[in-house]
Amino acid sequence: MPEILIIDDNPDFVDSIAEILQIENYRTDVALNGREALKKIWLTAYDLLLLDINMPEMGGKEFVKLLNREQYAVPIIIISGMDHNDIKNYFFEQGAISFLKKPFKQETLLSLVNNTIKFTQKFKIRSTQSSAGDLIKKFLPYFDELKPQEREFVDQLLRKINDEMLNNQFSVKFISDEMGLSSRQFNRKVKKYFNRTPHEVLSELRFNMIHNLITNNTLTLDQASEKLGFSSTSYFKKIYKKHVKSA
Repeated sequence: MPEILIIDDNPDFVDSIAEILQIENYRTDVALNGREALKKIWLTAYDLLLLDINMPEMGGKEFVKLLNREQYAVPIIIISGMDHNDIKNYFFEQGAISFLKKPFKQETLLSLVNNTIKFTQKFKIRSTQSSAGDLIKKFLPYFDELKPQEREFVDQLLRKINDEMLNNQFSVKFISDEMGLSSRQFNRKVKKYFNRTPHEVLSELRFNMIHNLITNNTLTLDQASEKLGFSSTSYFKKIYKKHVKSA
């Protein structure tokens, strides 16, 4: 089932689009700005992005620049009230497939989305793997061979680490509690799939996700150190470098 990420700072608009697409049996995910969207695409190979232009924190222009810099290949439909040729040309040059002006009819959106999905699936356009995805491949070279429920656990683990990576309560117990598992159940699953201790797995995944935020200019080392509760920034930098030296 194709999965679509809707990126727009208007929650009501996002919810209405998600509802329309879900009726047509698309899976949907949402992000209220470019920064939030970047975190999500590191973990999920979306089939299509619906992207607004003017958003707080990170707008559409900066977002597509970062995607191209990271060589993340995914079809993009721009949805905006800004209907100027220079704006359209900019996004087309950056690789956007189409431009849909707000407001629009539901039928127009569905037709455009359906045709785009069919076109991209026909030619097998796929998203490149994120840094977190590459790390999972190193830990789990047989990931694609896992059963659906086993892959679901790994996917849920990645999402939870992504959501909580800057939480200063982050720990193996904290993550296992958030996933509704006892420490024993969680430890057994992580060791079974990764053949490493839960602490090693969580630490390396967490710091690589933080590394992505830093390399994409979303976060500075000093800000990360402060958010994580380190009293010494120099000590945090030492730990950070240890975990991302091979990233």
